[in-house]
Amino acid sequence: LSIGRVEAGGATNIVPDEIYMEGTLRTFDERERGIIHRRIEIIAADIDARHGVKTEVTIGRGYPCVVNDEILVKQATALAKAEKLKVEMLPLRTTAEDFGFYCKQYPSLFYRLGGGPKPCKFLRNDEKTETTLRKRSTEDGPHLDHIEHVPGIPQQ
Repeated sequence: LSIGRVEAGGATNIVPDEIYMEGTLRTFDERERGIIHRRIEIIAADIDARHGVKTEVTIGRGYPCVVNDEILVKQATALAKAEKLKVEMLPLRTTAEDFGFYCKQYPSLFYRLGGGPKPCKFLRNDEKTETTLRKRSTEDGPHLDHIEHVPGIPQQ
C-alpha cells in the first residue's frame, strides 16, 4: 500500500476539517487484496470511534492480480529449455496489468521476451519517465528471456 496523494486545507498550525488521500494497493492474489481492503475499513472505523470523526472509505478495484497458470509455466519453461533458450525465473512482482482480466477467465501465461544485444533506454509515454529496458539476444535473434515467477510455483 502506498499513499501517493494527501490533500488538506488550512495552515501549518491548524488541523484541517477534511483530508483526502489516494493511494495504490498491489497484492499477489485476490484473497489477500480482499483482506487488506477489509482491514483498511476496520482501521478507519476504529479511528472514527476513538476520535469522533467520520471517514469515508472508497476503494476502487483496479486490475485483477496477474497469476500465471502453473501448467502453462511448466510447459513454456520446458519448451524454451528444449530449444536451448535461456530462461530466468524472476522474483515475485505485483504486476498491474489488464492481462489480469484474462487470467481470471482463461489459463494464462505472462512472460517477458528479450530481443536486443545490449541494454537500451526507452521513454514510457504514460509517465514521461526514462526507464532502462534490459534486453538480451542470441546469434539467431529474439528469444525467451524471462518467465515471470508466480505465487505457488517453486523457482527453478
